[in-house]
Amino acid sequence: MAVYTGTTPGAQLPIDPSPHHCVEKVETTIDEAERVVDIVEDVAEKVDELAEEAVKHLPEGKLRDAVEFVENVAEDIDQHAENAEDALQKVLIFISISYAQIFNKVN
Repeated sequence: MAVYTGTTPGAQLPIDPSPHHCVEKVETTIDEAERVVDIVEDVAEKVDELAEEAVKHLPEGKLRDAVEFVENVAEDIDQHAENAEDALQKVLIFISISYAQIFNKVN
């Protein structure tokens, strides 16, 4: 009698537990995250530019206040995206240094 819990019977995919493979996966993930952060940053900058230009042409009132609010949010998002990019770079540097230290101890 065989019982399967959410898996298809058959050959299992090989898993490479080597440190090099793990570092490659982390680097790939960080690269993808950086691409997303770049897109978020670009969109936030464009929204900020558009809102800033719109504010120049709007009279005082609720609509202008709303556009100024959008401008401030876009600036905040841009800053957070820059912070995220910096953090991702630090993680990448940390992983690279850690891998080099592990690799040197093994050899």
